[in-house]
Amino acid sequence: MVVRCAVAILCVLGMIKLAVAAAPATKPATTTSALALPELKGITIQTGAISPQQAFEELSTQSDVPFAVKSADVWLRAGPGSIGVDLKDAPFWVAMKTLCQLTNLIPQRSEENAEEIVLAPSEHNWLWGKNAPTCPTSVATFVIGNISESRQIKLHRPQKIDRSLNLTIDAFVDPRVRRYIEHNGLYQGDHL
Repeated sequence: MVVRCAVAILCVLGMIKLAVAAAPATKPATTTSALALPELKGITIQTGAISPQQAFEELSTQSDVPFAVKSADVWLRAGPGSIGVDLKDAPFWVAMKTLCQLTNLIPQRSEENAEEIVLAPSEHNWLWGKNAPTCPTSVATFVIGNISESRQIKLHRPQKIDRSLNLTIDAFVDPRVRRYIEHNGLYQGDHL
């Protein structure tokens, strides 16, 4: 069971990585429905000791994604007084997860501003489980959040066993993608 799950996870993550890598960087001349996304610059934050607030300000500066805090005391509750960060060309959500783990904060969706990410204190300090398999790309980070296996035996035919394996894959899409899509008039709405 464990070996089959591990093989399934590796296959799915490999297919995601290949699909994202094989996606054309520009729209083919013969296609009108393909969307060519810009290359998203990775996040590089390499510092000795900075405050959690400075770390998120640097992430905001490099990604042009605004952050807000859930309450006035967030920075007082944000883990140690200073943190050391070592990120080089990391995708947005990998950088976000790293900073969240170092500061005991989690991101939440802003109810007032769709462009903004709200930072809140957390006891768990992770975006997804510590052992969850991930596949980071420049556009999105894919995380396998759940695996379930089931077997069904019909009593009128007990020799026939129906088996299924279900994977839940969450896609953490870089917020800059939404801005690009809306800016180019490709989508207009509350949620993307």
